[in-house]
Amino acid sequence: MLLVANSTSTVDLDLRLNSFLKFQLAVVHIRSSLQNRSSDSSNWQRTAQQQEMDTSNPVVLVNGDLIRSYVGRRVRTVIQVVRPDAGGLTGRSTDEKQIVVKGQMPSPRTTFVEVIGVAESAQSIRADIVTNFGDTFDANNFNQPCQHANGDFRPLFI
Repeated sequence: MLLVANSTSTVDLDLRLNSFLKFQLAVVHIRSSLQNRSSDSSNWQRTAQQQEMDTSNPVVLVNGDLIRSYVGRRVRTVIQVVRPDAGGLTGRSTDEKQIVVKGQMPSPRTTFVEVIGVAESAQSIRADIVTNFGDTFDANNFNQPCQHANGDFRPLFI
C-alpha cells in the first residue's frame, strides 16, 4: 500500500511539476509581451510628443485686436466667414474686427472656422490650417481666453 502511495505521489509530483513549468513559461511570455508593449507605447508617446509638442514655435491665441501684436508669428483665432474670396476668405473676428485669411479653405465650409497661420499684418493671416467650427459659436467664450493668454496667464498658454 505504501508503494502505491509513493507511485501516486510520483505521478502527482510529475503533474504538478509539469503544471508549474507551463505556468512559468506563461509568466515569461506575459512579461515579455508587457515589456514589448511598454517599449512600443513609450516610443509612440515620444513620437507623438515630438510631433505635437513643438514648443520652439508656439501658436498664440488671438482675437482681431491682438493680431497686430504678433505680425510675423504663428497665431490661432476663430472667425465668422463673411464672404469667400479668391485664394481665401474675408471674415469677422470674435471681437468684430475684419480679417482677411489667405490660403486653402475647407469645402464645404461652416459659418465659423478656426485659423492657424502666420499673421501677415494687423488684418490678415496666411493660413496653414483652417478647421470648420460649426454654424454657432459664442464669441465671448473665445475672447476671454484670448485676453488671459495675452495677459497675466500667458505662461499657461504656451
